[in-house]
Amino acid sequence: MRNLDRFWAVMEYGDFDHPPFFEEPVWRETLERWQGEGLAENTRWEEQLDVHPLRMSGHGFNSMVWPPFERQDLGADDQYVYYNDNYGRKVRDFKNATGMPEWLEFPLKDRESFESLIDRFEGHFDERVPEDWDERVRKWNAPDFDRLLLPPVGNYFFTLRGMAGVETVSYLFFDAPDLIHRMFDAICGHCCRFLEKILAEVHNIRAVGTGEDMAYKNGPFFSPAMFDEFFAPRYRRVMEIARRNGANLCFVDTDGDFRPLLKPMLECGLNLFCPMEVAAGADPVSVRETFGREVRMVGGVDKRIVAAGKEEIRAELERLYPLMCEGGFIPKIDHSVSSDISWDNFRYYIDTLRELHRRCAVSGAGVAGA
Repeated sequence: MRNLDRFWAVMEYGDFDHPPFFEEPVWRETLERWQGEGLAENTRWEEQLDVHPLRMSGHGFNSMVWPPFERQDLGADDQYVYYNDNYGRKVRDFKNATGMPEWLEFPLKDRESFESLIDRFEGHFDERVPEDWDERVRKWNAPDFDRLLLPPVGNYFFTLRGMAGVETVSYLFFDAPDLIHRMFDAICGHCCRFLEKILAEVHNIRAVGTGEDMAYKNGPFFSPAMFDEFFAPRYRRVMEIARRNGANLCFVDTDGDFRPLLKPMLECGLNLFCPMEVAAGADPVSVRETFGREVRMVGGVDKRIVAAGKEEIRAELERLYPLMCEGGFIPKIDHSVSSDISWDNFRYYIDTLRELHRRCAVSGAGVAGA
């Protein structure tokens, strides 16, 4: 059984032998630590632990800024590198460590700069499609293709925040709502057109996706009313095309506590969420209890617990085990594997997950309605 088939079965509450492992991005510093604790040099952790996780396949389509800004290196010091990135932002990033970059300056500062940049979101559809399109289609249609392909429904807040920063965006919703609507309409139009193209050429696409990062620890960056005005009409438009073509799942990558937006998101067809950041209150068990099986989830394993020790790991995974067997949920570490997680703890986490996978199969779980 392909990992992809397991994924569909889990998320559609069908029959599955066990949930698939999902890819676990690992920090560079974490790998360096692990190589001193038992991971063989020049060996992937998946190979050493005999794990074959489900991975993503990039669609390559740019529905956002076109043409991208040209990256420019601006120098470095002992700790940081400086550059202008493809969004036109001035960035300071760690030179020898993993972490979030710091954006020092944004190209979208106010209404005037927004008006000067709005044409970067409109037009040029053919140029936005990857040049190796035919090769990608052949790969995606191959019988042994075993990755999750998620055509885009639109990165609306992600793009706007990326161009302006959270503080400026908060003002723009009031100072330039017409320009935001125009920008979002352009992104939505590109996604609708691309979705019609990819669904006509690629077989058996059953999910679409987006990455928005629309929340933080204390809640969303905007209200449900603003979601209804600015976001919901675009999601509904793209999801109508997706559902008409058999893609009934929409994978949303968002950090933070997005629960105040969950009901209107479900009403738009957004129904599969990752990484389920437990530290922000997005606990998979409580979310399932509150919102039911319409909510599907990937993630929800608190990285702090994996760092804490084996007893804590065992207790947490046993707590999540009934949800694993019910379906609609695949556990993975929320976000990525940080360097406070030892090789011994991570190996125990993987071994315990594998044990629980087998237990699901032996118990007869993984059957619709079980």
